[in-house]
Amino acid sequence: MDIRQQKQYKILVVGDACSDVYVFGACSRLSPEAPVPVFVKTREETRRGMSENVSNNLKSFNCEVTLHHNTNDIIKKRIVDEKFNQHLIRIDEESNIDRIDTSGFNSDYIGKFDAVIISDYNKGFLFDEDIRLLTNLAKSCNIPIFADTKRKNLSNFVGTVLKLNKAESASSHGISECSTSIVTLGKEGAMWNERIFPVEESEVHDVCGAGDVFLSALVFMYLESNRNMSKSINFANKCASVSVGHFGTYCLSKGDIDDLCF
Repeated sequence: MDIRQQKQYKILVVGDACSDVYVFGACSRLSPEAPVPVFVKTREETRRGMSENVSNNLKSFNCEVTLHHNTNDIIKKRIVDEKFNQHLIRIDEESNIDRIDTSGFNSDYIGKFDAVIISDYNKGFLFDEDIRLLTNLAKSCNIPIFADTKRKNLSNFVGTVLKLNKAESASSHGISECSTSIVTLGKEGAMWNERIFPVEESEVHDVCGAGDVFLSALVFMYLESNRNMSKSINFANKCASVSVGHFGTYCLSKGDIDDLCF
């Protein structure tokens, strides 16, 4: 499969976005003021995370993406020992997130897309009513809708393909009979319809953003394979395995995709 020759799918992504900031440095001595290590900063790197990571990975698959996300930023700052690539602490900075403006969301707008993705980190950008609006519009347009959410109550995600990790699945409730759920299981792969889709063993450096990569690959392959869910999950597993082999929030490269698709 050559993604350069495939149809350029149009995908709507809606959800919270953040800046993943990595502050690299070293701890080589203790503070004379208290028994704590002194961190000496050497460099800083910022990557776009959450819904923007989903969007960027879809673009790597040559998809045309329209993204609706918060404009007042969420910052996740990670202090990292650069010698071992070890996270020492994470500092979150969250301002009040403005709610999404859905005034332009109607059947004509949603009908332009091949798929809709809700990347919901439950930070305030999406309200329950907004989720119900999106799911109802997608259903009326016969467009597949996928969701990754941190909410405990999933009753508003009617008709969606829900991507949850093992902990989220165990603590959530209200999954509609009209929905289907895919549960990612880390090194064990993923589960759908009580079937385990194993993943090849790989070296894990960082799981940050791997769920975003999984979701992006799942949706792309679902469209490319004429809605073959089994094939889509297997492909998403492979892509997530590539992601965890890299440090930090990761966006698949052209080389990664060439290796995965040929």
